[in-house]
Amino acid sequence: MLLKHFGDTSHPEIINVIQQLADLNPTVKSAYSTLNLGVWKMISAPHFMRRITPQPGQESIYQFTLGSMSNDIFEPNHLVCTVKSVINSFPKSDHNSIIYLNADNKCSL
Repeated sequence: MLLKHFGDTSHPEIINVIQQLADLNPTVKSAYSTLNLGVWKMISAPHFMRRITPQPGQESIYQFTLGSMSNDIFEPNHLVCTVKSVINSFPKSDHNSIIYLNADNKCSL
């Protein structure tokens, strides 16, 4: 289904499937599970702001300017970047636990 909608997780059909899968998940606070540790390749569309509108037939190509991807931290801001994949790494901490942010955005183990 992600391929059908070019990886767009905001599409109503995708949102419906995600909700159905979430309802089946028996894990309490699954976002904090150690099962999430590791290196993950994102299979959905990259979500940077101000995507460059693709040409017809190229909806699966995701392009952004370097400025929009970096909140104008890097230059040249107008450089066009094509994002082919995004890798997220969630390493195990030295304390064998996951770091949590409390309401004040301070870390706790």
